[in-house]
Amino acid sequence: MEALKELSPPFEMLDIDPGQTVTMTVLRWEFGLAVIHPRYPGAPPEKEVTILRIWVPVEQKIEQLRKLGKIPPGGGPAAAGAQLAVPPYWDIAQRRLQEGLKPLLPAPGGKPVTIEVQKIGLPPRAYFSVRVLP
Repeated sequence: MEALKELSPPFEMLDIDPGQTVTMTVLRWEFGLAVIHPRYPGAPPEKEVTILRIWVPVEQKIEQLRKLGKIPPGGGPAAAGAQLAVPPYWDIAQRRLQEGLKPLLPAPGGKPVTIEVQKIGLPPRAYFSVRVLP
């Protein structure tokens, strides 16, 4: 297996609450490494983790950020023609979610796939429901 490279920041961690869903049209993807700074009680100050980075249409990401309450409704640039500066990808560190997504990801250079993800339960025992949408 090929060694994983370190991913470039900024990191856009997919962080959804139990019961929330997010839809993503996977344009391309890659696995890489990142140093994160966990916030849970007793966590180490930093640790290196494997990240699944999924590129999505930027308009879809903005819509999902609004749906998740990360951007207020109507929030964003006031100037005509301006767009939020949002990296067009999600970074996924949760191993259970990575494993659930792997078989659904498009082949390199393949047709985009739209996937819905729902979080079930609380960390560290959180699980995820994943399905391909038509």
